[in-house]
Order: sequence, then structure tokens, then C-alpha cells
Amino acid sequence: MALLGSQLNELLMDWEKAGRPDSFRVSDHIVSHPASYFTYTNIIRLGTNIYHCRFGARSPNFVAPGLVVITDDKIILWIRDKDAKIVVSPEKNGLRSDE
Repeated sequence: MALLGSQLNELLMDWEKAGRPDSFRVSDHIVSHPASYFTYTNIIRLGTNIYHCRFGARSPNFVAPGLVVITDDKIILWIRDKDAKIVVSPEKNGLRSDE
């Protein structure tokens, strides 16, 4: 999960350097496994926090299906498919890719 978070952060920085274009092509910036990375512009509300998501990634290596997303504020979120459970900053909260 740390690798995906790192690559999502690089993707976000590339998008910012390009001037935050609406027509940003993820596949032009992620060389390895471009099908796993995508634009993800959902807004997630958790309590009083509002997260504006920008990009997401999935990996077949996750035991529990879900996705990792990065917000415009460079916060990483883990969203589990099964129950839509969301973990904020999973890299800081000890969540592993096999959970």
C-alpha cells in the first residue's frame, strides 16, 4: 500500500505542475500498471472532515478488495469494497495491504 500511496503522491504533484488540468491523463504519468491507477474525484465526508479525492489505485495484491485514494490535500485514504470502511492515512495507522 505504501508504494501505491507514494505513486499517487507523485501523480498528484505531476497534476499540480501541469496546472491542475481537467484533461489530465493518468496513463501518461504512471508507467507501471496504468490500468490500476485512475482519476477518482469523489468527495468523502467523515464526521466534520471533507476529503476531495483526486486519484485512486487498485491492486490485485490486496487480500481485501478496495482502493487507495489521494486527496487534493495529499491525504491517503483506504476504502474497502466490502463495507465501504474508510481508513484515513493508512500508512500512519499500521494498515497493511493484506488487511
